[in-house]
Amino acid sequence: MLRRQFLQYGFLTTSVALLSGCGSSNDTQYSANILPNTVPDDSVTGTQWKFPQSVASGDPKPDSIVLWTRVVPLVADNVASSNQGDFVIKVLVTAQDNSALLGTNQPLAGTYVVNHNVAVQQQYDHTIRHKITGLSAGKTWFYQFVAGDVRSNVGSFRTAPALTDTPAQLDFAVLTCQDWSINHWGILQDMAAQKLDFFVHLGDYIYETVGESFQTEIVEKAHTTLTFPNGTALPSGHGQYATTLADYRYLYKTYRTDPRLQAIHERFAMIAIWDDHEFSDDCWGDAETYEYGTPTDNVHQPARRRSANQAWFEFMPANILFDNSPNNGFNTISIYRELQFGTLAHFIMTDERLYRSDHLIPEGAINPATGQPVGWVGSRYMVPEATLLQAQQQKMDIAKKLGADSLTYTSMLGQT
Repeated sequence: MLRRQFLQYGFLTTSVALLSGCGSSNDTQYSANILPNTVPDDSVTGTQWKFPQSVASGDPKPDSIVLWTRVVPLVADNVASSNQGDFVIKVLVTAQDNSALLGTNQPLAGTYVVNHNVAVQQQYDHTIRHKITGLSAGKTWFYQFVAGDVRSNVGSFRTAPALTDTPAQLDFAVLTCQDWSINHWGILQDMAAQKLDFFVHLGDYIYETVGESFQTEIVEKAHTTLTFPNGTALPSGHGQYATTLADYRYLYKTYRTDPRLQAIHERFAMIAIWDDHEFSDDCWGDAETYEYGTPTDNVHQPARRRSANQAWFEFMPANILFDNSPNNGFNTISIYRELQFGTLAHFIMTDERLYRSDHLIPEGAINPATGQPVGWVGSRYMVPEATLLQAQQQKMDIAKKLGADSLTYTSMLGQT
């Protein structure tokens, strides 16, 4: 693997569990989309480390899981990016019941089926996405990261049933739209007390705006005010929106410091997809809709879209590929995927933002009665059904005349 190729891709390291006993730090294997990460035989030492966003797991399959953490020097800020260079820590996995240790950083008890070194890279904000393969299906596992003498909180996850198994039921929760400023974060505390197989997050894991009009009502009192490292003023004059990679990273890191959100990540694997606010409100592709743009198109922000993609990759424990090649434009990530739970359930996780076409009626379309753009309300929420159907048919007819698929200009999923 050439160095330039390695640096081009977001890395996802992987280890194979040795179910008969302890693994060694040299057991790492790789596949085509899991790129090599040369790991020295020894990890960092000492007590000057911390895991400010705790741990998380995701995409449970019958034989694998993706584990996540972020580790920085003890003196570093919990949220700001650290200037610490690359280093190495360990990951441990065991089948022994460590339920009593959840929420603590006490040493993980039991025989380790994984005891491997993992590289931590500054270019990914000192986050780790480490895939464990070779696990047994339908089983609860416990894990922990270790940096020198410092341990992360203990985490747990459950692997999916074998593909041919016929489980009677699955117990899972569904989350969506967790705005830091408002909404009911207290439900996370109740959720952590449940007995679940996993949880699904349908998107809006973060909100890209701060101080917008809808974010000043019933405030989440346990949370401090957000302040972007950079940020751009919203055209409405209310608040700012995340613009740079530093801004998007700041949101994920801040959200993940909430102990209630940490608690559910520590206890259950997550299956996540994004919606619009992981990039921009009511977005499509790389287009934002704070400004209406022209009568036929919105304002496109490919660099901002790339930053949003990278931050999602860095902070979501998902088994996905990220390719930051400049030749890809804003299509640097592929998050649609499927997970199967025996013969009972088949999850198809779709991406309904990156490939979708514009709204049927663009916000910049001119209202003939006023001569002004129809705006976001007039383009979607207060439109006669006949008007929407007419706009849809016109776009389908245009696509046909161009020899394209009839849904080219009206699809939420796109050709991909």
